[in-house]
Amino acid sequence: MLLVLAVFATLGDLRADLPNFLTGWTVWFVLLAGAWWWCQRVDVPRALWVILIGGVLLRVASLALPATLSDDWVRYLWDGRLTVHGLDPYAAKPSDASLAELHDDTLLPGMNSPDYFTVYPPISQAAFASAWWLGSGNTDAALFWIKAIFGMADMLGVLAVVGMLGALGIDRRRVVLYAWNPLAVVELVGSVHSEALLVAPMAGCVWAAARRRDALAGGLLAVAVWVKLFPVLAVLPLAKFVGWRRACRAALACLVVGGLIGWPMLRPDAIANVRESLNLYAGVFSFNHGLFHTVWWAGQQLSSADPYDVYRGATRWMLGAFLVSYGLFIALKRIDSNRDAAMALLFVFGGYLVANATLHPWYVAWVLCLVPAAVGFARPWLWLSFAVGWSYLAYSADPPAVPWPVVTIEWVVFAGLIGFDLLRRVGPLRPRRVELSA
Repeated sequence: MLLVLAVFATLGDLRADLPNFLTGWTVWFVLLAGAWWWCQRVDVPRALWVILIGGVLLRVASLALPATLSDDWVRYLWDGRLTVHGLDPYAAKPSDASLAELHDDTLLPGMNSPDYFTVYPPISQAAFASAWWLGSGNTDAALFWIKAIFGMADMLGVLAVVGMLGALGIDRRRVVLYAWNPLAVVELVGSVHSEALLVAPMAGCVWAAARRRDALAGGLLAVAVWVKLFPVLAVLPLAKFVGWRRACRAALACLVVGGLIGWPMLRPDAIANVRESLNLYAGVFSFNHGLFHTVWWAGQQLSSADPYDVYRGATRWMLGAFLVSYGLFIALKRIDSNRDAAMALLFVFGGYLVANATLHPWYVAWVLCLVPAAVGFARPWLWLSFAVGWSYLAYSADPPAVPWPVVTIEWVVFAGLIGFDLLRRVGPLRPRRVELSA
């Protein structure tokens, strides 16, 4: 895996050399599958230490990767620069004339959405500002520091996953599925995505709930929400798991910590600006999502409306279907054990991922930290974490579009693996002999 990283570091622009990148990506996943097989079948002394040291080495080596798979880091550093200069990143769009004195030849031209307000919550903003400050205003230095911050946060997340597995009574060596996964190493650290900050508080929240440390669980959930907003979906499954008395204690801690951290984003003007960008995101963007595009295509066949209106209708339909499924799941699912709680979060976050119109590779990290706890359901998510890397073939076309065979194979195999694991959980359907009384 380190050799694959070394090859990646020599490629320069990874998007410009997709054959070599995707070959290395595939080799890495084969090695990961071998490591998982080894951990399941061979009793290696101190194997957990080997996995943790390997995780550290991989993340340190990933600092040398060129951040060319995504340009999200440009927005991160722009927001950090505003904060260091005492400006509110939620108050104006980067292209706004009021920020003309900060317009430069590096960050603004390289940004993919200068006409959108930022949507990154305060914990993420603090990391962005720290990187810009440590880089002393130099873009290259700040890029290195944000990689380093994300790498340290992600390694802390690996340790949190180990703790979570221990609390759930699951073999802690399964952490290899996250610690050595190229999606975590290459996408979150090497290519710089703020999901690296999410793993530690989310896995820590599950650990705290399993250990009956309710206030800590609530506080960590608040931290996770202020990294990326979607972990708010965890509130109801965790509340059902711990019961209403414990949930009240956790909720109090969550509200206090959330209020202290989240006040910059909780002002009415900031909320309005963030909502505007989120509405545009939901109504404009779609990428690499077979199920959503199937719904959109079906809508176009059944309606003569403008394709853009059909698209917005499809996003609402998918969101509505997810919310209905979420409500039914909370109402009907028994969440009695620690493992049930982890699986419930995987179902909720995974369902949100499936209902989303956009699936960039790093989005799969939303559920990846829970995959080691998904005994019996790891295969579909590991497949998706591998297959989603092939979506970069979109950038070999103009305009960018993921080739339909790639999308089809990605989602059909994922659905097949989900169905296979569900059938294994239910067990085979065999006829039973019935004795009839006279």
